[in-house]
Amino acid sequence: MLVNQSVAIQDIIFNLGAIVSNIPSLAGSTLLTIILFIFGVTLLICGMLSWYRNKEIKSLGI
Repeated sequence: MLVNQSVAIQDIIFNLGAIVSNIPSLAGSTLLTIILFIFGVTLLICGMLSWYRNKEIKSLGI
């Protein structure tokens, strides 16, 4: 998705009262990639734990 530049992220601007923060587009793309990676790893770990739990319950005959 981000490798072939199908998603273009512009500068991200936070306006918190008197404080204005500007995040450049490269940092925004990196931030999105990190969030997606963490979400994917979380789904993978939860899936493996769910599969293991179901296997344990089936072995008990419940």
